[in-house]
Amino acid sequence: MKKVIQYAAVALMFVIAGSQAVMSQGSKATTVSPKEFQAQWAKYDGFLMDIRTPEEYMAASITRAKLCSFTDPNFEAILDMLDKGTTIYMYDQDGKNSAKAAEMMAKKGFTKVVILQGGLDAWKKAGLEIKNMKK
Repeated sequence: MKKVIQYAAVALMFVIAGSQAVMSQGSKATTVSPKEFQAQWAKYDGFLMDIRTPEEYMAASITRAKLCSFTDPNFEAILDMLDKGTTIYMYDQDGKNSAKAAEMMAKKGFTKVVILQGGLDAWKKAGLEIKNMKK
């Protein structure tokens, strides 16, 4: 009986480890520095998504970014309208919500998501250009 329990415990560990590996493989999100984010966006294009609030977006954003607020109750419906095969370049204010949004996107079948490490705060600190709509 003791050996059966040991075998079951080992088998359970393999199942858990395997499911975690599959989950991490399912998420194709990569997090890159502001300079790398800018370089990839310039080279490969794709869809640039600002997931901050409308107020934050109006204060400052990266040129050509489209607002798809993570706090919008329709965020998942917005994701459903996007091409899952297109590279999505995503950022928030400080990098905290991007991982949650990327996880949601992976579950919906997005295969290429690039996250701006540190969000717009890091972008500004790197001295990269922003667009200010409040003049």
